[in-house]
Amino acid sequence: MGQHHWVWKESVVPRLSGKACAVKYDYSKKRVISEPLELTQEFRYFDFNSPWETLNR
Repeated sequence: MGQHHWVWKESVVPRLSGKACAVKYDYSKKRVISEPLELTQEFRYFDFNSPWETLNR
């Protein structure tokens, strides 16, 4: 059976604690590394409802 090699791209993964971390594969250590990530902008909630949908008829 052939060997499968997965390549992990660097990505941002939200943790259950609400903090984000960068996940990447370190080829020299041959393992997946997770590092804390500081986001410079606070999370914003966007309401995508149209203003016309909220008007009462």
